[in-house]
Amino acid sequence: MKLFTTIAHDLADCDLHLHQILVEVISNAHLLRDTADITEQWKKFILEPLSQLEGPLSRNVIIVIDALDESSAEATRLDILHILAACDAQLSSNIQIVLTSWPIMDIRQPLLTSQHVQARSLDDIKVVSVAHDITHYISTTLKELGTAFSEKDLEQLATNIRKSMRVCSTFI
Repeated sequence: MKLFTTIAHDLADCDLHLHQILVEVISNAHLLRDTADITEQWKKFILEPLSQLEGPLSRNVIIVIDALDESSAEATRLDILHILAACDAQLSSNIQIVLTSWPIMDIRQPLLTSQHVQARSLDDIKVVSVAHDITHYISTTLKELGTAFSEKDLEQLATNIRKSMRVCSTFI
C-alpha cells in the first residue's frame, strides 16, 4: 500500500525542510518504501520527519483520503483507521485529515471512540448550499478549460454529482 508514502511525498512538496528530512529517511531505509507494515511507514515517513521540524509546517495542510472503502481490504483499512484515530496528539494543529467513505461499520466503528474525529454526513448539509458550491466549482473549472456549457447543463451536472457524494469524516 502506497498511502503513507504518497502522503509523505506530498508533504515534502509543502516544506523544503521536511523534504530534506525525508530524502535522508529514504536514503537510509530503502526497504521502508515497499514494506507491508503501514504502521512503520506512518512512523518513519510521517511522524518522525514532522517531529524533526523546528515548529509546524510552513503552511496549513489538508490531507484527503478519498473512498477508503474502495481502496483496500478490510484488514488494511482497519490498520489505517487505527493509525489515524490515534494521531490526534501526534500531528501539529495545522495538519488536518479528511477521510471519505460510504458509512460502513468497519470504517465508522474505529472512529467513534476518538475524541478528535468529527463525522459529518453530507446528507446533513443543506442541498442548496451543496448544489451552489458544486455548480460554482464546475463552472469555474470548465471555464478554465475553455468549455462552454449552459447554466441548465451546469445545474444538472451539479445535481448528479451531489447525488453521488459520500459520507465524510474529518480528523482534527
